[in-house]
Amino acid sequence: MSMDAEHNPVKDVFRICIPMAEEDKKGRMSWDETAVLIAVYGTKGFFRTVPGKIIIYPDGSNGWTDNPAGKHIYMVQDMPVDQMSRFIEDRMMHMPNAEI
Repeated sequence: MSMDAEHNPVKDVFRICIPMAEEDKKGRMSWDETAVLIAVYGTKGFFRTVPGKIIIYPDGSNGWTDNPAGKHIYMVQDMPVDQMSRFIEDRMMHMPNAEI
């Protein structure tokens, strides 16, 4: 990720809130950015969706039944991690045009 952007609120939040622990030295996985990616761009090209039904058992565990008419979905990654990371990071580091 490019660190050229100054006063970027996204960069600042990650710099302040995520400790640079040894296990995070090469970066840190986060599903929050992936959720935003899907909310903005949808799943096409990023993930394949599998319809079905999630089942919650009385003991709190869960299961899944594939069903083309199911109301639930899970996603299977289509785009390689490095490409998806670059796509997300490029948008996170985007500096808006001041001339709006």
